[in-house]
Amino acid sequence: MGDLNIDIDTGSSWVTIASFIGQQQASQTAPWKIADIDLSSFSGIIRIRFRGKTGAGFTSDIAIDDIMIYDKPENDVGVIAIDSLVTGCALSANESVMIRVKNFGGFAQDTIPVAYRVNGGGTIVDTIFALLNPGDTVMFTFSGSADLSIPGSYIIDSWTQLSGDTVFSNDSTPAYAIENIPVISSFPYSEDYESGYGGWMSSGLNSSWGYGSPAGTFIPNAASGVNAWVSNLSGAYNDNELSYLVSPCLDFSSLTFDPRIGFSHIFKTESCCDEGWVEYSIDGGTTWSKL
Repeated sequence: MGDLNIDIDTGSSWVTIASFIGQQQASQTAPWKIADIDLSSFSGIIRIRFRGKTGAGFTSDIAIDDIMIYDKPENDVGVIAIDSLVTGCALSANESVMIRVKNFGGFAQDTIPVAYRVNGGGTIVDTIFALLNPGDTVMFTFSGSADLSIPGSYIIDSWTQLSGDTVFSNDSTPAYAIENIPVISSFPYSEDYESGYGGWMSSGLNSSWGYGSPAGTFIPNAASGVNAWVSNLSGAYNDNELSYLVSPCLDFSSLTFDPRIGFSHIFKTESCCDEGWVEYSIDGGTTWSKL
């Protein structure tokens, strides 16, 4: 990933006022981030430009949306991140929800109502009583935890409810998606994807992986049954793709034998450039090694 710079044309030169260096999101499903930059040192007629600089790779993307230029209001706070919840194995019924709140306004705040909900369900409301000066941020953990114990996908929304805050566009985080990955502890284990996607997940850059019935020219059917995971169910995989198909969590602690893996596969790739391999992780997906 490259860099994103924000420049101001003062009439005589361009001045860089902010920079975002390197990759900002960890995956394609990560939410958009909100930037807030002080322009109070500029007056008269100016212009603003977003300047992108490519990195060493060739799979980078930069996107800009929802631009606002406005007078700083007296009362304006918002949730800028959800920090505690991440995709993982065997999430519990009592997951702590920690958010990061920023004071965008001109007045200090010491009583900030906040809320969150999971998958559009019941709203959990709490209050931040810490003093939050203009421009500062605070970390806050809700007294009510989240039940994420059932394996599957979850969408978490969080927002502020400050009285007198009329700038609603920065009150909340975009929908924050995480996954409770199922844990496989009974062996032998087999999965033919006929009863669902089996807790397997796709990720990566420019991913074409899809679950369903293959309908391509080279891959017109599954190895058994009707469903499979395929890098594009109806055609070729994408250009400049670096993608992954990741299993559920596998608990080998009860095994008395050396485990092996077997699978059906079919592929057609560019011989000059493309390849695939199998990896494993023993630290929750932080690092991966080739088998």
